[in-house]
This record gives sequence, structure tokens and C-alpha cells, in this order.
Amino acid sequence: MSYAIDPKAPVQDGLRRVAIEEMEWAIAEALDTSLDHQSAIHQARKRCKRIRALLALFRGALPNRVAESQPFRTLGNALAPLRNADALIEAFDRLQTAVDGEAWARLQPIRVALVSNRSNVTESGVGPDRLRRFLAEGMRDACARVPTWRLAREGWAALEPGFVHEYGRARKALEFFGPDASGERVHDLRKAVKRHGCHTLLVEGGSEDRPSARRASLDSLGDLLGDDHDLGILLELSPQLALPRALGDSLESVIGARQAICREEASALADRLFAEDTAVFAAAVGKDWSAS
Repeated sequence: MSYAIDPKAPVQDGLRRVAIEEMEWAIAEALDTSLDHQSAIHQARKRCKRIRALLALFRGALPNRVAESQPFRTLGNALAPLRNADALIEAFDRLQTAVDGEAWARLQPIRVALVSNRSNVTESGVGPDRLRRFLAEGMRDACARVPTWRLAREGWAALEPGFVHEYGRARKALEFFGPDASGERVHDLRKAVKRHGCHTLLVEGGSEDRPSARRASLDSLGDLLGDDHDLGILLELSPQLALPRALGDSLESVIGARQAICREEASALADRLFAEDTAVFAAAVGKDWSAS
């Protein structure tokens, strides 16, 4: 099956099916010893976000939606410190394409410091093995509750409020995005784009490996905003890395240049993806979904 709500079946069945599939995948990945800790924790956070996005699509139709979503927020937050430490290393590594070989070699002490930071996070918190067991247990508990989920509406009426809310949230966040936007504003837009991307996948269906043009563009936008956000966090963390002044200045310069490119490309993409009026766009999506 797939991460999609089939319009030909009762949407309550679709909600339950997708949720159980995501939870079962999360359990399997958490307990898969062939996956290294970084990959397993990254996958686990993605599963938590996908389940929360699924529940958000049924805003207004699932009476206990907020309560059912909270455990996945708790699980995601427990995984966040380790995943964020890895994300900073990945963000730094992506800077390699923005500098020449000599400059990149001079920046390597920063990566050493980031790896050390990840080790400190691992040692100071709950170990990754325990985190993976904690995740599996939490997903099993949540999975047992899914059969009790009952919707107050059926058909597109069950999906529309959530779809409208998240698309509108992205449009609102876009109003505050630009070259001088704060990291918080960038993160707000990124979250809204990611949530809308999940909703687009849920109503479009199809293969995740062969996304539609809109989903591919949403993925690209999410990556640009994610890179921008992670680089901002890296810049905020740099004083704690005890870098020499010259090295810190070089890092700030490289990050600033990369963020400027990310924002320029993200602005153009977001303006196109969220240009249509919320009600008009949602009505068209609902018509296509109902007719498919």
C-alpha cells in the first residue's frame, strides 16, 4: 500500500491503514540492526512527522486528533538532539560545493569540532540504542489505539479543513520570508511546506519514487529551506566550537553566501507554488481527489 488516502474507500479506513503502516515501518526500522544509529534516528523522526501530518489532514474530523498526535511529537522531540547534531554535520558537508578546494581544506577543523559536538550530545543524553527501543515501544502503544479512531465526517469533507489550514499556513509564512528573515521565520515556512507536501502526497497518491511535478518542487523547496535553517543553526553554534577568529569569520562568510542563494531560489519557488488563493486551490484539489 502507500502513503495515500484512497477516495474510493472510506476515508476512516484510509486514515487507519496509513497510520498503522507508518507505525509498523517505524518499529521495523528502529529494531533493524543493519541500520546505523544515524539512519535509524533520521528515519524515525521522518515517520513521526509523517504520522503527525496525516493526523493534521483530518483536522476537524478526528475529535481526539490533538491528543493522538502528542505522543509522536514527544517521540520526535526525544530524537531531536541526536538528529540535529547529525544535521549540522550534513549542512557543513554541503558547503563543499560553495568553496574551492583550498578554502574547503582550511574549514576542516570545523567538521572535527562538529563531530566532537555530536559525540558530546550522544554521551550526555539517552544512548541511541535506548532511544530506538523507546521509539519502538511508543509506536506499538500508539498502533494499538488506531482501531479506536473514528471520524465525524467522510469523503473530502473530512480532509478539506486540514488541507486548507496547512496550505493557508504556508501562504501566511511566506509573507514573512525574504532575504532578511530570521531563522524562526525560515523554520516556520519550512514546517508549513513540509506539512503541505505530506498532504499533497496523501491526496495525490502515486509513487513516492516518481513524484508529480508539484511534489518534486515542494521537495526542492523543503530542501532549500532546510539547508538555510541548518546553516543558521550552525552559525549560532559556532561560538561554542571555540574556533579561531579567522576560521569563524570564514565560516560566517561562506554560510552567508550560501543562505543568500538558498533564499533567492526558495522565494521564486515558493511564490509559484503558493500563488493560488487558498479556497480556489483547495476546491480544485478536492474535485480532482473525489473524481480519481
